[in-house]
Amino acid sequence: MTTHHLLQSVYHTFEQAFSITINALSKPIQDEGRVFYSEIGITENGTTNKIIIGMPKKELIVLSGIYFGFEDNFSDEELEDFLKELSNLIVGRMKAESYQEDTEVKLEIPQIIPSINLDDYMKKYFKVNNSYIVIAYQAI
Repeated sequence: MTTHHLLQSVYHTFEQAFSITINALSKPIQDEGRVFYSEIGITENGTTNKIIIGMPKKELIVLSGIYFGFEDNFSDEELEDFLKELSNLIVGRMKAESYQEDTEVKLEIPQIIPSINLDDYMKKYFKVNNSYIVIAYQAI
């Protein structure tokens, strides 16, 4: 797994699933309210790396509406389910694009995690509409 493939997967997922072009940010947009986080592990040759995907609630609501084709008052549980699905889309795409067929790679089931200190992770921020998404990962 390479950082390049992970970041390219983020761009491609937003373009294809949501018809949204995203841009890199140097830091997150401030005052975004509650941020939801999902963690997904990817194991290659017995080594598991964690990828954390975080997005403010207000942008999850917008993306959920785009993805499901309707606007609704999504519950926190529905937004968490959507974030897990988004995590699967991003990491699954990365896996499909970056690994040879003969390489054994397994994806864990995404889990919602509480607010987390991301100091021990590499972080990349992307502008999504008027908000952002953060991709945090261990050195890969």
